[in-house]
Amino acid sequence: MPTQDNFLIGAAVGSGLAASAAERGGADFLLAINAGRMRNMGSPSAAGILPIADATQSTMSFSKDEVLSRSFIPVLVGVNVMGYSNDPVQIIDDVVQQGFDGVVNFPSAIHYPSSMQHILERGNRGVGREVEVLKEAKSRGLKTLFYCANRTQARLGADACLDMILLNFGWNAGGAFGHTASTSLEEVAFKTLEIGRFVKRINPDTRFLLEGGPIVTSQDLERVVELADVDGYVGGSTIERLPMENAVGNLIAAYRQAGNRKTNFSTSEQNLLRWGHDIG
Repeated sequence: MPTQDNFLIGAAVGSGLAASAAERGGADFLLAINAGRMRNMGSPSAAGILPIADATQSTMSFSKDEVLSRSFIPVLVGVNVMGYSNDPVQIIDDVVQQGFDGVVNFPSAIHYPSSMQHILERGNRGVGREVEVLKEAKSRGLKTLFYCANRTQARLGADACLDMILLNFGWNAGGAFGHTASTSLEEVAFKTLEIGRFVKRINPDTRFLLEGGPIVTSQDLERVVELADVDGYVGGSTIERLPMENAVGNLIAAYRQAGNRKTNFSTSEQNLLRWGHDIG
C-alpha cells in the first residue's frame, strides 16, 4: 500500500475489465464486493444487500477468477457476516486460503435502517460482528477497510486499530440507478471533518476515507477535500457504473450519426445538383 502521506484511491469493482481499467488508471487498491457484481449485471448497487443471491459465493466466484488473478495491486475482498456461518476464524481462513490481500465488511449492516441494524446486532449479524471479523483479519496480517456511516460506528473501527475507516454517505446519486442527493457537499465536508478528527484522536495511524452520496465527480471530491482533511476516496458507481453509462450512450449516438452521414450527404448533393440545373 502507498505511504502514509499519499492520498489513497480505491476502486470497488465487479468485473475483471473494471479492475484492469482501475489499475491502469492508478488506483492504489481494489475492493471486490458483491455490489460491484450487481452493477455489472445491470442491477443497482443496493441489490447487494437484498436476499437475492449468496453474497459470499457471488463475491468469491468472480473476484478469484477475474480480479485477483489479474491484479498487481492489493485486492480486498468483501466478507459477509449475515450468512449461515459468521465465525471470524472460518471466514478469514477462506480469505487467506484464496490469497487476498485484505478484507472489507461488505455487504454491511450500515446500509439498513437503524431498526434493522438493531435486529441484526441482536442476532450477531451486525456491525459489531463485522468489526470482529476485521480484527481477526488484522491479526493475520491482512489489510482491513471498515465501512461505517456515523461517529459511533467509526469509533468501533478506530478502537480496533483497523487500517482504513471508510465513511460512507449512502448509495451514489446520478445515472440510471442513482438516487437524488439528500445531502449537500458542504454537509458531507462538515461531517467528514468532525468524524475524521475524532478517529485520528483515537488512532492517528488509521487512514480515513470517503465514499458515496453526492460525491459523484472529481470536482465534488475536490470541494469536500478543500473543507475537510481526508486520506483518500473509494469509488464504486462513480468509477464503474456512471462512466460506462455515459461512455456507451455517447458512443452509440456517435456511431448512429456516422451511419447517417452518407444519407445526409447524398441529400445535400441532390439539392446542389438541382440548384445548378436551374441556373444552367
